Amino acid sequence: MCIPVAPRTFRILLCAFGLMWWSCVALALTTANFAPLASGNSWTYSVVRNGVSSTETETVSPSKVLFNGTSVFETVSSNGYKSYSLNDSAGYRSFGYYYPSVFVSGYGTATVTATLSPPLVLAPSTFDVGQTYTGAATLTYVYQGLGTASGPVSNSITAIGFEYVSVPAGTFLALKCEEQTSMTLTSSTNGQSMSLTSTATLWLVENIGTVKSAYSDSSGQSVDRELITYSLFQPTTTTTPTTTTTAPTTTTTVASTTTTLPTKYSDNGNGTVTDSTTGLMWMRCSAGQTWTGNTCTGTANTYGWNEAMALSPSFAGHSDWRLPTISELQSIVDTAYTPTISPAAFPNTYAPPTGASNFWSATENASNSAKAWYVSFYSGAADSYYDKGTTLQVRLARTSQSGQGSMNFGAGWNLVGNGTSTPIDVTTTFGDSSLVTTVWKWITSTSKWAFYTPTQTDGGAAYAATKGYDVLTTVNGGEGFWVNANQPFAKPLPDGTPVTSVSFQEGKAGALKLGWNLVSIANIRTPSGFNSDIGATPPSAGVIPENITTLWAWDNALSKWYFYAPNLEAQGGTVLADYIASKGYLDFAANNKTLGPGVGFWVNKP
Repeated sequence: MCIPVAPRTFRILLCAFGLMWWSCVALALTTANFAPLASGNSWTYSVVRNGVSSTETETVSPSKVLFNGTSVFETVSSNGYKSYSLNDSAGYRSFGYYYPSVFVSGYGTATVTATLSPPLVLAPSTFDVGQTYTGAATLTYVYQGLGTASGPVSNSITAIGFEYVSVPAGTFLALKCEEQTSMTLTSSTNGQSMSLTSTATLWLVENIGTVKSAYSDSSGQSVDRELITYSLFQPTTTTTPTTTTTAPTTTTTVASTTTTLPTKYSDNGNGTVTDSTTGLMWMRCSAGQTWTGNTCTGTANTYGWNEAMALSPSFAGHSDWRLPTISELQSIVDTAYTPTISPAAFPNTYAPPTGASNFWSATENASNSAKAWYVSFYSGAADSYYDKGTTLQVRLARTSQSGQGSMNFGAGWNLVGNGTSTPIDVTTTFGDSSLVTTVWKWITSTSKWAFYTPTQTDGGAAYAATKGYDVLTTVNGGEGFWVNANQPFAKPLPDGTPVTSVSFQEGKAGALKLGWNLVSIANIRTPSGFNSDIGATPPSAGVIPENITTLWAWDNALSKWYFYAPNLEAQGGTVLADYIASKGYLDFAANNKTLGPGVGFWVNKP
């Protein structure tokens, strides 16, 4: 069965959210953020080198060293390999390498120092997704006691685009790059030449570095790496370094992290805090710990996922505590702290740089029912690697009865909506570029996108004009919209009259228009219920009307679509479920996914 889709519209949709906005909007990214070089930085990888598995750690030396006449950063691997580089306003430049042991045909093994002159520019200081950058240099190998070899080397790297990648350290939104290198070296001893070409795929995460890589070359060598843990030092106002594994030690940082409750939390005085941005009430202690009146004591318990889902204690006068969803759990991640959660709001959270830092969410892995999603409060990343039988920590939440609800955002693309009658001012709500990259709204009447970005001083107005977009300033009641977020956060929905599904009923002012509509409602409805609500007359008992062609909602954590089509539901049995499974979509019914406050969704109106 064919589900009709307007071709032009679908091409626009693919550009806006299928390929990530960076693939469609050329805004420069900063190279230094994706390859952070600072004294003390350290990364540990799981490595498969020519089929042999090992663990290797790379650490930036405490101070710069002099290499080939230049003061550079030295990165030392646990296998003895060293690299010398800089990443600054002149770009990411490689000055050379040191190999502790290299086999030289006809001579045996030797230590090798390799220099690049001029330094090989691997990438400029800023770059655009979709662009290819090239560099060239002369490479000279000095074989200890055996002579030298030198010749030209060239390198090209292409920034492909952003995608989610899962490694032992967690799940990250990573920039995928393809790199190609070729060299020809001629020996000063016997005049023989050797040529080598190599290819590498790299996944780079902003402010972390390489989280995954796959290398192969023409000699048959291969190396695959995945990040296990990392420790990054960042300068503070007092020049005292802080790391992801060591609690901050500067006076100003300690004061803010130990005594000051972030403004979004309200202390309820009973071992709970309420998050004003989401309306959720949280237990301040992990399950198993005890609230003493000002802190959490004891050791947190761990639970299998089914055990965690069954927890329903009576605490602080409430008995409707539950396991939070993955987006709800991500909303309390705060990367300003180590662990990545406010110690003032949630004291003594146990989050070492191991799997013991993981907390279960109520969200199952839609593609594997034996697994569920969790958050590491060591790294702040979400993943669904573990089976449900694995025992992890738990923090319980409950839904506050006040307010209109909230919009919860995970890192990456979020399809959200304003289900109240009060408009959302886009600049005021999404003007923080540390949280938001872009905001998009589809205008059905003109089949155009409206666009906003806080990364540009004019909000993206000049860029929008070059692309034929409208400038996005307001999200009105009942409208859905896209937000590309840099990190998890939440925003409360404005107070106002709820926009319900019947607001889109045929014959009313807000009736859906022909084609694609991006909308949101305040009442909780299934897609089937929404389809019935918008008809001019109620359907007869047992009849599934076809008031819409399809309905789609986006899952940020899984990067997948929820799908519904009334003509498939009307055929009965498992027709709809089978179609969803065949396409790799998510099933609203099977996952208890509903439409409601903060949820944006696409509706195709025939």
